[in-house]
Amino acid sequence: GLRLVITAFILSLLIMQQVAKRNGLRPPRWKVSMFLLLSLALVIIANFFRIVLTVQFRSPAGSVSHELIGLVTLAVFHVLPMFLLVRRFLPGSGRPVEEEPPSSTLAPGLVGLLGLMVVGMSVREFVVPNRARFTGNEGLALEIPGFELIVSRDGVHKYVNAEATLIVKPMFPLSFSNHHPLLCWRADGYEVVGDGLGELAGEACYRASLQRPDQHLHTAWWYADDQGNRTTSEWHWRWEALTSGKQYFLVNLAARDTDALLFVSAQTGNGRRALAALER
Repeated sequence: GLRLVITAFILSLLIMQQVAKRNGLRPPRWKVSMFLLLSLALVIIANFFRIVLTVQFRSPAGSVSHELIGLVTLAVFHVLPMFLLVRRFLPGSGRPVEEEPPSSTLAPGLVGLLGLMVVGMSVREFVVPNRARFTGNEGLALEIPGFELIVSRDGVHKYVNAEATLIVKPMFPLSFSNHHPLLCWRADGYEVVGDGLGELAGEACYRASLQRPDQHLHTAWWYADDQGNRTTSEWHWRWEALTSGKQYFLVNLAARDTDALLFVSAQTGNGRRALAALER
């Protein structure tokens, strides 16, 4: 992913340089800055589709297919639209190279853009750090009777026993690591069947069947805040997290059949026993 971003910016600069050279123009700095922002947006889109495709096709890091997916998404979602847009709009203004007066100062617009980026990065790093990454203080239980706990580096708490699995993941509205739980199940080799809105123990949730040659599971998931209030709306939990400072979690139950899913739901209080704040 990082190599994709670096490569995209280098290619963007090369494309602008070649188009400007071919037209004998030196484009204004504000236009170059706008194209660099466009390049950032396009590379985010390309990276998103790279992640989706590598999970969908179960392509491990380091494999030929993994590298090919990265190259294809870079070409289709970044290089091609960047080339077409630069070729169309970059020559629209600017002075011929021989008439460009020498300048040793940065354009005020570029200085303002750099300042805005610095401020944004500072806010992201120091003002709202707990809304962007796992800190260990999100309030998840370290023990549920009858379950073994496995905690990953990104804060996913997996409560496991022989009958079922409860997965609780802290969610952050300013983080790009939030994704649909079915992506993880597909990465584990499951085929997803019949996913959609449904109910579990009388409460709204998403439901799906997970199938692979050696196992067949039923799963349900939803979002809950640290007080146990539930929602199935992606927009709702993000808005509440941003405006009210609530900590939200993805709650995902999986078991061998519907009866087992109902049992683990009752056993864990619909996942609420994983929320340590409710146990105090």
